[in-house]
Amino acid sequence: SQDYTNWLPNLQFKYNVDNTVVRLAYSNSIARPNYFDLVPYQYLNSDDFKFEEGNPNLDPTKSVNFDLMVEQYFSSVGIFSVGVFHKTLNDFIFTYREDGFEDAGFPDDTFEYSQERNGDKATVYGIEASLQTKLGFIHDKLNNFNLYLNYTNTNSNATGVEGRDDENLDLAGAVNHMFNSSLAYETKKLTLRASLNYAGDYIDEY
Repeated sequence: SQDYTNWLPNLQFKYNVDNTVVRLAYSNSIARPNYFDLVPYQYLNSDDFKFEEGNPNLDPTKSVNFDLMVEQYFSSVGIFSVGVFHKTLNDFIFTYREDGFEDAGFPDDTFEYSQERNGDKATVYGIEASLQTKLGFIHDKLNNFNLYLNYTNTNSNATGVEGRDDENLDLAGAVNHMFNSSLAYETKKLTLRASLNYAGDYIDEY
C-alpha cells in the first residue's frame, strides 16, 4: 500500500491583442505508475533467459511545468501558434535492465533482469509550432480543403539512473523531433482526410 498527498497549484494568464492571444501557464502535475508495474510479481522465462520483477515501491512522477504560447487567428478561419515549454520531473520512471543476472535456480545461466524503477530528476524543454487553416485564400476552388501542420522539438536531460549515476542522459521516451500533418477535404456529405505522422529517434531503454 502507498499513501501520499500532492498539492497541485495551477496559474494561467491570458492576454488578447486584436487577433493575437498570449498565454502563460504555471502548473504542477503527477503521473502515477502503471498498475501492473506496482504488482510484486516475478516472471522467469528460462527459454529466453529473461527475469522480470514488479516494483510495489514505485513513486508517482511529479512535474513542475511552465508554458508560453502565442496564437495568431486569421480572419479567413485558421490559426498559427508557437510556444515554448519547460518541465522539471522528479522521480521519473524508467526500465532498469541488467545483463548477466544469475538466478539461484539456474546457477549455470545468466539472465537479462528488468524492473521499473524511479530515477532522480529530469528536465524536458522545447518548442512547438502549429498551423491550421482553410486553403481558400489561395484560390476559391480550394475552399473545401483544410491543412493542419504541427512540429515539436524536444530536448531532455535525466540524472539519477541507477547504474548510470555519473552520466547526463536523454530521458527515455522523449522524442527529439515530431511532425504531424493532415490535409482534409470536407463538404456537407463527404469528408476525406490524409495524415502523415513522423517521430524521430528516442531512447527506449537504458
